[in-house]
Formats: sequence, structure tokens, C-alpha cells
Amino acid sequence: MEKQKLILLSNNTRDFIGKFYSYYSKENIDSSFLDWNAKDVMGHILFWMKHCGDKIYGIKNGVPFEMVDANRVNNKIYFQNKSVKIDVLFEEINDVIINCINVINMYAEDELSDKTLPTGYNFEMWRYIAMDMYIHPIKHLAHYYFKAENHNEFEDIIKHSFNNFMEYSDNDLTVFNFFDFYEDIVLS
Repeated sequence: MEKQKLILLSNNTRDFIGKFYSYYSKENIDSSFLDWNAKDVMGHILFWMKHCGDKIYGIKNGVPFEMVDANRVNNKIYFQNKSVKIDVLFEEINDVIINCINVINMYAEDELSDKTLPTGYNFEMWRYIAMDMYIHPIKHLAHYYFKAENHNEFEDIIKHSFNNFMEYSDNDLTVFNFFDFYEDIVLS
């Protein structure tokens, strides 16, 4: 995947999150770690996109970055964001996306195809960036739309992201499953 496409996907994520925010910015429902509300989803997305930006910056500039344990971190960020207002999370997401785009621009096309960079995954840098800046956030938004029975938005986000998911996954439809989401693991 080319750099300009990664930037486009990051901007698409910002648009999808903006739409999600417009639907749920006034949502006032309780949540738990096993049953997230919209604000919890946005806090989770924010952390992982920021982590991606920090990691790809560190890799590009030879600066150490923290490798994290996803299970431990997801629990921590859930509780850390409980007192943060959703509008603050939304603004931070916008800033993080802009910062990540600036870091993506630092990479040469051949670096984005490199599988040996220390992302923690055995695939290309572009695929790592697409995962954290597009695939992962879009899956969470789609999952929440489905959970909230907002079927029109669920269908819309799947329809608009389908080709990008297929490119990311080399046409593997299992990229659309939610098996790794906490709610589905525990409640199913």
C-alpha cells in the first residue's frame, strides 16, 4: 500500500470517528470493562492510534518506544478514561491522527514495504500502520453500531471500508470478525 493511501485511510478514520461522535457525543449510559459505551470505544481507539504514532516515530528515528501488553493496557486505559469527557477524547483523536499522518510522511515507500522493522508483527510497515490507524478503529466503530442496533450506520461503515479491509487482509473475510473483542469473548 502506498503512503498516500495510508494517509487517505487515516483521514477516512477521522471522518468515521467524527460521524460516530456526532451520534454518541450525548450518550449517557453506564458501562463496564466488559460492556463499553461509545466514550470507552473512543478512549480505546485514541490510545492505540497514539501508540502507533509513537511506535512508527520511534522506529523511523531510532528512538526507543514502549512495547505494551494489550490485555493489561486495555484494562488500564478503560479505567483511566472513565473521568475524561468524550469531547476531550474526540479532540485528542483528531490531534493524534494529524501527528500520525506527519510521521507517515517521513517514511519512504520502500520502508513502508519493509517486513523487518520492529513493529512487533511479521508483516509490512504499511500493514501495521493500516491496522492501527484504520482497521482496528473501524472495527470498533462497526461493532458499537451493531451493538447499539444502529444498523444503517453499521451497514454504511462496512460498505465504505470493505475494499480497504480486503486489501489489508489479502481478501481474507475473517478480518471482519469481532472474536478478539472483550465483550464477545466473555459474553458469548
